[in-house]
Amino acid sequence: MQIMIRGLCTKIAAKLLSLRVCKLNLVFALFLLLVIPEGFSQYGPLYWDLRGYDSIPDYRKAMNAFNQKDYPMAFAFLDSIGNELYATNDYRKYYVVRNEKGVMKYIIQDFEESSRVFDSNLEMMISNHDTLNYEFAIALRIKSYLAINWDGISQSRIHFLERQYQVLKQMGDDSPIYIDCLGDLGLLYINSPETELGINYLLESKKLAVKHGLTNTILINDHTITNKLSVEQPYLALEIFENQLKTSSQSYYRDSATRVVLLYTIADKYQKIGNYQKAIEFFNQAEIVQKATAYPHLNFKAAVPLETSACYSKLGDYTNFLLFSGLGLQAYEQISGNRPFPRSYLYAKVAEGFLPFNADSTLFYLEKARTIIDSQENPEVDNLSRILEFKSRALMKKGLAPQALVTVKEAVNLLNGAGTDETVSFICNTSYEDGLRKLYLWSSEVYLENYLLKPDNESLEGAIKSAFCCDTLTRRLARKISDANALLDYSKAYKTMVSKILDNVELAELSPEVILHFVATAKAYQLMSEIDRFAYAHAAAGHDSLWKNKLFLDERARVLNNQKTTALLLKNNALSDSLEVEIRNCLIETIVVNHSIIKRQTILNEYIDLDLDISIQNDKTEKQQLFIDVFHTDKKIILSGFDQHGTSVAEIHDTRQFDEAILAFHRDIKTGSDHAASADRLSQLLLSPMADKIARAEKITFIPDNTLLYVPMEVLPDPNTGRMLIENHIVSYNYSLPLWKKSALKKLESEPGILAIAPVYGNSQNGLNSVSPRGNHSLKHAANDVEGFNLVSLPYSEIEAKGIDSLYKSRSIDHKILLNEKATKSNLINNAGDYNIIHIASHGLVSRDNPELSGLFLSQALMPDGTVDLTDNGFLHIGELTGLKTNASLVVLSACSSASGSIIDGEGVMALPRALIFAGVPNVVASLWNVNDTNTSDLMLLFYRHLLDGVSYAEALRQAKLDCISRGFLPLNWAGFVLIGD
Repeated sequence: MQIMIRGLCTKIAAKLLSLRVCKLNLVFALFLLLVIPEGFSQYGPLYWDLRGYDSIPDYRKAMNAFNQKDYPMAFAFLDSIGNELYATNDYRKYYVVRNEKGVMKYIIQDFEESSRVFDSNLEMMISNHDTLNYEFAIALRIKSYLAINWDGISQSRIHFLERQYQVLKQMGDDSPIYIDCLGDLGLLYINSPETELGINYLLESKKLAVKHGLTNTILINDHTITNKLSVEQPYLALEIFENQLKTSSQSYYRDSATRVVLLYTIADKYQKIGNYQKAIEFFNQAEIVQKATAYPHLNFKAAVPLETSACYSKLGDYTNFLLFSGLGLQAYEQISGNRPFPRSYLYAKVAEGFLPFNADSTLFYLEKARTIIDSQENPEVDNLSRILEFKSRALMKKGLAPQALVTVKEAVNLLNGAGTDETVSFICNTSYEDGLRKLYLWSSEVYLENYLLKPDNESLEGAIKSAFCCDTLTRRLARKISDANALLDYSKAYKTMVSKILDNVELAELSPEVILHFVATAKAYQLMSEIDRFAYAHAAAGHDSLWKNKLFLDERARVLNNQKTTALLLKNNALSDSLEVEIRNCLIETIVVNHSIIKRQTILNEYIDLDLDISIQNDKTEKQQLFIDVFHTDKKIILSGFDQHGTSVAEIHDTRQFDEAILAFHRDIKTGSDHAASADRLSQLLLSPMADKIARAEKITFIPDNTLLYVPMEVLPDPNTGRMLIENHIVSYNYSLPLWKKSALKKLESEPGILAIAPVYGNSQNGLNSVSPRGNHSLKHAANDVEGFNLVSLPYSEIEAKGIDSLYKSRSIDHKILLNEKATKSNLINNAGDYNIIHIASHGLVSRDNPELSGLFLSQALMPDGTVDLTDNGFLHIGELTGLKTNASLVVLSACSSASGSIIDGEGVMALPRALIFAGVPNVVASLWNVNDTNTSDLMLLFYRHLLDGVSYAEALRQAKLDCISRGFLPLNWAGFVLIGD
């Protein structure tokens, strides 16, 4: 059986490699070529048990003779056995023996005789009216392979596969024969224009394979689907492949071959997302496992060094690039017959690798690749466009920007369907959305370089239009996918593009509105996209089953990942491992649904409207409200002040001085030192350019960037009066202007009922004289804290909660207070939808290395026997906050550093408030640093007193802070809590 499958897989791989120059086919073709190693010489028939070989006398003699390469003897045995069966009218076994002769003839490549044997067998079954049997299906299956390898058959492979499918369908079969038939059809269609049909066949095959426990079939089907649909979702695909590697068998030789392919695929995905060091590690592992096998495949010997060389190129390691690219070229030339990828791909890959080191070598190999592609009858547009893109990059590296612009225009027009006109058409109407997005990103840079060489309106307009097209395509893609990490990549790339434009163009050349659009859009891109997509999905789900299913899968994946995170924090590896298969299946379903949505999405030829973000000027911005957006590029700081009177833009060129001023002020505030000098220095840089607008403003919303996200701006002196901003201005914060717009749409209810939670941790009567920080536990202690609940008591958090209880009770406003053992995660989740304000006073955990493990410590739920309920262990992590079902307009996180976290360029701070904003909470009060129990309790009670007097959230927090100042509190003890929202 093994050599039989080996031969069939080789032919399928060859067919795949003839379809397109793309790594999807390369990876799967290598998968097929490696599943059964070359040189594995033991033959056995397909489906031994199902076809009753043990009941056929002397069949093993024929099989042994064939394995010893005594083919005449093998065929003599089969003819003799067949004659006896025919003479006794045992036709079913006769069909089996005839099919085996046809298979053996196929294996020794006597295709004409093989086809004749199968034809006669099929004709006999038809004449006997006996077609609904396995042998009829098997004969059709091998005929489908003959259709690939022998030109003596006029019918296509699909003709025989569809006939086989219909026979097995009429039989009501669900055996491995039918499962493999579905897999063959799926493989054939998924790499054709009828991708969806192929996916459906593979999913049906997988469903039955699960029923029969055919793990290898499941793995291959999952791998095929994921690899085909991974273009817009590389991180989801990577997660699936790593899951496959973790759960795959390692018991047999075949498992080692499969493992090589999985390692290669994972390396390929790491390469795609730009983690080149990690990619090299997996390519090396693939090489090691391959060498450890008895029969390493020559095709893989070319692919691994070639892709490894590309990674070394990206890392700037010229020596290793030359070494591995040379090995790849040498191995490729040693391959006879069907190669794992076309020669044009080989040359293009080597050309791309030379780009950082030698532009002339890049152009040399690109020309060789272009010559091959031009000779093709129907060259692939995306492959040709890719070659033109790298040609333009090489020309740019040689300092030939005008020639690079001509080339990139040709690439853009090819991909967007505009033809070969030298004037680029800035349209987004294409099926190559992600490729065009990247190309517009690059063309913006090329236009900009030409503008710097010779400032003119055409080049500047080209850079801006390219940026807007990139913006349009990014938003469009963001709505369709569920890959949060891919969105982060979009966010980083978009901010990089905007930064280059603003760094190299005099701001006077751009309108303030265009500048504001760019800086506003380039922040919290992922979060905004996720919110927009989620809102769109909810709106569509009411009348669209596809979007309804997508919402279900997104929620299912979130729940499973939350369970896995909880299991890891509880050190429950068995539970974590048991969730892996469920997570993988959910992610594969998600990728399939996403593909269906992408496939049918109506592509509109339009830009994102410039007024999308700035139209709030007329109908949402209150009088005397000012927005100050701070945007940090590589070379400058862009300050945008926006109010009803218009937009003002200023820039700071000394970024080092600005960053030093931020750090000095932040250090002074956090240590309780004299901060007057550092505050004045930062105010001069940040606020003085906006002094006129600040003088007119009553409310100021800051939209900071980078390390400024950790700074309480209300402590800075007003450039007009010299007094702290908080004394005359209501100050709030937000992650981006579009996010502010969304928060402004949700109005405060007239009677804000409150849910207050304080786990307190331990005996609240002990330590009332102590000053305890509210958390900020390190990640290395998090698992121990969750497992053993080793948390310091926060007695003043109980006073805080009881004080809130008294205030709301005195006003007869709806409220619920959950203290001590009642302050559990399940109680919070179950009550979150009933109150307009949620207040949590607890310890917190901030993980900058693993933001998904950040969260809040609540009380552990107990079982009736007094043991801890492992499903409600008391730790509320960020993923659970993201999925919180609530209509609250305000959440107060009265815990340490609850507004802090790691900063991702282009996206902002990855902190707990982001999760709540995604959950639909428009306003969050959280802390920028560690806060002590006593002062926090005082500040919070003052905040609620003012809030119940009828003022806004921001004004209530301001009044509470002014009260703290009048009581002699240092900014350390009141300035850390900020309002993120309206």
